[in-house]
Amino acid sequence: MLHTQHGADSEVDGHALALPVAIAGRLGALGAVDLRRRRGPGGGCPSLGGFLQRAPGLRRKGLAGRGAFGVGWRGHGAGLARTAAKASRLRPRASTAYARALSPNPASAADEGLDARRAALALVAAAGARRNGLDEALSAPGFSRLDTRDRGFARALAMTVLRRRGVLDRALGARLAKPPPEAVLDLLRLGAAQLWGMDTPRHAAVATTVELASRNPATRPFKGLVNAVLRGLLRDPAPEAPPEALAPDWLYARWRAAYGEAAAQAVAALIVEEPAADLTLRDAAEAPILAAELEAEILEGGSLRTRRHGDVTGWPGFAEGRWWVQDASSAIPARLLAAAAGEQVLDLCAAPGGKALQLAATGASVTAVDRSGARLKRLEENLARTGLRAEIVVADAADWADDRRFDAVLLDAPCTATGAFRRHPDALWATRPGDIGRLGELQARLLVSAAGRVRPGGRLVYCVCSLEPEEGEAQIEGFLADHPEFRLDPLAAHEAGAPSGAVTEAGLLRVLPHQRPGGTDGFFAARLVRLPGLAGDDNSGS
Repeated sequence: MLHTQHGADSEVDGHALALPVAIAGRLGALGAVDLRRRRGPGGGCPSLGGFLQRAPGLRRKGLAGRGAFGVGWRGHGAGLARTAAKASRLRPRASTAYARALSPNPASAADEGLDARRAALALVAAAGARRNGLDEALSAPGFSRLDTRDRGFARALAMTVLRRRGVLDRALGARLAKPPPEAVLDLLRLGAAQLWGMDTPRHAAVATTVELASRNPATRPFKGLVNAVLRGLLRDPAPEAPPEALAPDWLYARWRAAYGEAAAQAVAALIVEEPAADLTLRDAAEAPILAAELEAEILEGGSLRTRRHGDVTGWPGFAEGRWWVQDASSAIPARLLAAAAGEQVLDLCAAPGGKALQLAATGASVTAVDRSGARLKRLEENLARTGLRAEIVVADAADWADDRRFDAVLLDAPCTATGAFRRHPDALWATRPGDIGRLGELQARLLVSAAGRVRPGGRLVYCVCSLEPEEGEAQIEGFLADHPEFRLDPLAAHEAGAPSGAVTEAGLLRVLPHQRPGGTDGFFAARLVRLPGLAGDDNSGS
C-alpha cells in the first residue's frame, strides 16, 4: 500500500491482518455459477473487434494439479461439477455497475462462487486506480460483510494478481493485438492468475471470469474476448517469471542503476514471495519464551519471525499485549533512536504506530503525531492492549503548532513505499516516476520541521520504506548541506538488528529486501545529532 502521508504499513495490527494464502487448503469448497452457454441477446460471443493477436483455440479438458505459481488454494470452484444441476436452476442476478463489485448478493447458491471473485476484482481495480486504493478497498464495508472464506480467497487472489502482474501482462499482451479497456484487462489478469497461480479448477477460472464480464455493462461487450483469451491460455504452461519481469520496467531499471544487476535481480525475485509474520516484543526478555510458544525464530535485534498464518488475535500473547506485528526492518529505526526512560521523545508521521509502541516500551515519554485520526485509532487500540502510554496528536507533522523541543525525534516520512512490496505489491504499480520528486519535496519539508523540534544535543532519526536513493541518501545529503547545526551519527555494522551489508561505509542504513534470509522490507535510515551552540539554537533552553 502506498501512502502520501505515512509511507507503507510495515506495521500491521492483528485485527487488520487478513487471511493469507497458506490457509486456503483448510477452507471448504464454495458453490458454483451457471456455466451453461447462454444464447439470445447478450448471450453469445460478440465480435472480438481486432483485440486478439491470434486465435487461441479451445481446449476440452483443463489441466489439474497445483498452480504453477506455487500458491495453494483449493476451495473456490472445487465443487463446480457437484453443484452444476443446482446452479442451472438458479439464474444469477446480474450486477449493474462495476463500482458495486464489493456488494455481495446472497440471494442464491449460484452467486457464492462469484462473491469472492467479484471482491478480488474490486481490490485489483482499486489498487491500480489510485494511491491507497487497495487499503481503502480492504477496509470498505462491503468487503467486511463477506464471510471469512470469501474475504480470504478474495485477498489471496488479488495479491496473486498484484505479485504476478508483470508476468501476467506479458503473457496476455502476446495474445492481444491492442490493449482492451483497463476493466477488461483486470478481468483477464484475474482469470490468468487463477489458471497459473492458484489451485482453482481451470474450467472454473475461465467460466467465472466470463460470468463476471457478462454481469458488468462496461465489460459485457468483451466477454467473448475474455473467453477466447483465457481458453487459449488453457493450452499454455505457466509462463516463466524472470525477476526483471516482476517489477515495472522503469522501476527495475532504477534498482539496477542504484544497486547493480545482481542486487536488482535478488530484490525483484522476492516480489512473488508471501512474507512471514515478524513480531516486535513489548519485553525483549520474553523472546525465548514467546519464540517457543509462537514457533518462531529470534532475529538480530530481537524481532521474532513466525510462519504461523491466520488471525493473529488468537496467537499466544496477543490478547495480553506481549507483542505486535511489525516487519523486522521497520523495527530498526526506533532502536537506532536509543530512547531511554524519562526522555521526551517525538514520533512524527506515527501511524499505524509500531514505532511509537517501541518507543513507549523503553519508558520514555512519547508524543505521537499523525494527520490521520482514523489510523491513529489503531495506535490507541494497541496502546490499550499492550498497557503502554503515549500522547496522541492529530496534526500535520509539517505544520504542527507546538514549540516543545525533544530529546529524540523519529520521522518515518511519507514515501513511495517501494521497499514494502512484499506486503504491499500494489505500491509497485501505483507509483509513477513523478511521485519520487513530489514526495521528495514533502520529505525535505518534514525533515526541516522535525529538526526544529530537536533540542541541542538531541537525536534525530529519519527513515523511509523506499528503495529510491532520492528519498533516502539524497535527502540526508541535502539536509546536512543546509543545516550545519546537525551532524551524521554513523551506525555500526549490525547495529539495532541491521542485516549484513545493510550499513553503508558512510554509516547510513540501507536495507535491501534480499539481505535477510526469507526477505525483509527495504528501508533507509540515518541518525543525526544536533550540535549545541550553533545557529538555529535559539530557544535552546525550552
